[in-house]
Amino acid sequence: MAILLFDSDPVFPQVLAPYLRERRFEVLEATTYPKAAEILATASCQVVLANRFMPDIDVYAFLRRHAGNVPIILYADVIFDRMNLLMANAAGVVVRDTTAILFQLLLLDAKNKNPPAVAGGF
Repeated sequence: MAILLFDSDPVFPQVLAPYLRERRFEVLEATTYPKAAEILATASCQVVLANRFMPDIDVYAFLRRHAGNVPIILYADVIFDRMNLLMANAAGVVVRDTTAILFQLLLLDAKNKNPPAVAGGF
């Protein structure tokens, strides 16, 4: 499964990307919206993992532009508008935790009836 990891935070992607790669996910990374939009236009990503707090685009604008084309899972330390984000077509909204994100990816993978991307559990 190819994942676009969109986050301007300099630390968390350095933890999350290797964690996902070790579990056989292909991870493409973007730290700005222009780069994320370029990747979404040219690469075949099956899912977007993005920080809910985006530096150069409003999260709702991002969802309006891209949620119809690819599932988007948002994460943050604190999520005060989870229901609004889900109603705006976010595929998932989780706290910023590697296990919670992996679980959400596995659920999405199962929902799409793809073979599990991770063998042997967590």
